[in-house]
Amino acid sequence: TPQATPLDYARAQNNLGGTYQELAAHEDPVGNLWRAIAAYEEALRFYTPQATPLEYARTQHNLGLACLALANVETDTERGCEVLARAIRAFQEALRFRTPEATPRWHAETRKALEEALEKARAWGCPEASPYA
Repeated sequence: TPQATPLDYARAQNNLGGTYQELAAHEDPVGNLWRAIAAYEEALRFYTPQATPLEYARTQHNLGLACLALANVETDTERGCEVLARAIRAFQEALRFRTPEATPRWHAETRKALEEALEKARAWGCPEASPYA
């Protein structure tokens, strides 16, 4: 439970998010991606920048990936732009801690995902694309 072992609970929520994300490739993509997003957000209640900066960054990265995946299956441009904006914010937040000096490989991975989200947002004409460029 979050009361007994908050970091274990956060890890379980992060893993649950990953499981929902994988399941989305096989069934109910929209529903499972929203469940993944909810699980990552729940994990972020306990993974904080102050207490667990790298776990926080990893979970932000995972949240960004789930949002990007949701945008890829979203048929409504406005909703797609909303989840892309969420993905962009999550990747940028992850990059605060996934620096080239601290975690070069993870920095590159997150940077690449951010660029993909920005490119998609620009291609769709999302208003969120220009402030983050």
